[in-house]
Amino acid sequence: MLHAETGIDTTDLALKARRLREVGLFVRETRSPNSPRATHRQVANLIVMILSDAPALYAERTIARAEAMRNMDLKHARQNEDAGPEFAVFKREDASFVDVLADLIQKASNNPDWFAHAYRNTYIEFEPLSFRALVDLDVIGPGPMGGRRIFAATLNFADHTNELTSSAPQSFRRTTRIDAPLLRAIGAEFARQDG
Repeated sequence: MLHAETGIDTTDLALKARRLREVGLFVRETRSPNSPRATHRQVANLIVMILSDAPALYAERTIARAEAMRNMDLKHARQNEDAGPEFAVFKREDASFVDVLADLIQKASNNPDWFAHAYRNTYIEFEPLSFRALVDLDVIGPGPMGGRRIFAATLNFADHTNELTSSAPQSFRRTTRIDAPLLRAIGAEFARQDG
């Protein structure tokens, strides 16, 4: 499914998933109906490996760096106070990039069709060299004429343990972007497995 949605080589995906399993950050699935399945957080780990374009060998260090990435835009973290508890992770100042990614995947798996509507304008951008990320959340509620916006925030994440964060020349930077349809497809895969 990830290959179909991203075009990334299946061998590369398999290598990254295997390395994540070796360091305890992903689960080994088999064809057995009793086989454990990957959690939302473990799938978020694999997505981080895809976004960062990191070699499989560096899986453990890459996920540790992504866990260290914190939302640096405190203004947005404090906004939307009237939004319900389902948006709590987006309002936390200490939320890591992996926390937010796992939460989005969980929301998509709870109801993929609703996610496709409500989160259709949401996207994630990741800059692998500087290890910065932007999560632009735009959540539309149900209702006539497409509903009203019930949550909007732009979360900026940075890894301050990385010396290249501020020093990388702009011309060397490249940003990887994933949009709501990929998250929805991942959620639909979870929903299919659960059903």
